[in-house]
Amino acid sequence: MSIQQLMAQLQGMGFGNLSSQQMGGLSQSTIMQEAGQQAGLTPSQISDMLTPQMFQTLNPKLLESASMGAYSPLFQQKQGSMTGGLMQQLQGKPMRQAHGGFAGSGGAKYAQQQARDVYGQGMQDVLTQAMGAKTQSLGTLQDIINQWQDTAQQFV
Repeated sequence: MSIQQLMAQLQGMGFGNLSSQQMGGLSQSTIMQEAGQQAGLTPSQISDMLTPQMFQTLNPKLLESASMGAYSPLFQQKQGSMTGGLMQQLQGKPMRQAHGGFAGSGGAKYAQQQARDVYGQGMQDVLTQAMGAKTQSLGTLQDIINQWQDTAQQFV
């Protein structure tokens, strides 16, 4: 599931070609009209049976959290905190000892790999956290859109 798929779903429901910012600006009245039409209700049925309060809007913050760009500060923070440690490890006394004066030392390569593995695992943890939050936001958005459809369908 992606934000583009949600936009395509909304387009198929009659909302037109919306940007994610426009999705966050949909009013309850607009949602009511489009969901009602999608369900096959006539304009008079929509106005007689549905109320705008039946339809939850899409929170712009929720839409933002459905994008990986929203997590960029988290990546930058983690990268900044780990880069210093990585550099210390690669330039510290244990690394110099691992080199031991021998060209192509296996110990040096092993020490470098360990340092990179610690850094990589830390960044992977942040990516996993960000992907989980993004997936949860997309699921919530999908649930809201499905709720619009279900609400209108109840009156068909």
